Amino acid sequence: MLDLVSHAQKRMSSSASVHSITLVEPPAHASRPSSADVLLDAKAREAYKQRLRELRDELEEAHSFNDLGRVDKAQQELDFISAELTRRLGLGGRARNASSSAERARVNVVKGIKAALVKIAEHSPLLEHYLATTITTGVFCSYTPHPFTPISWEF
Repeated sequence: MLDLVSHAQKRMSSSASVHSITLVEPPAHASRPSSADVLLDAKAREAYKQRLRELRDELEEAHSFNDLGRVDKAQQELDFISAELTRRLGLGGRARNASSSAERARVNVVKGIKAALVKIAEHSPLLEHYLATTITTGVFCSYTPHPFTPISWEF
């Protein structure tokens, strides 16, 4: 997949676009998760835990003083931090790794193939159906023509 991405990148014009930025080939070692690929390191997790403790205390105090403004502000920050932690942590609070360069490339290639099929369907639904049934995406992408209905391509 990385070969496809780098090949596509070489063919792109020098003007930067959203797609050319997202399809940058990272260093080869980036395909293996490392401590640098963790979405939330131990120091950040501890800082979040500390802030959550502070916010809970503040929320309790604000409730006891019936200070609705402070209650609302503390609750909003508590909700925001909880949502961030949910996004960045896996099951059981384990650290979640960022996706590898190979996985990002695979996702981009699959999205590109699906987008091309949608464009093809606008002009030729039969061709789109044929390609959708003969192109396989996943870890490896392949085109395997139907063995009983050979096709002759003319350009």
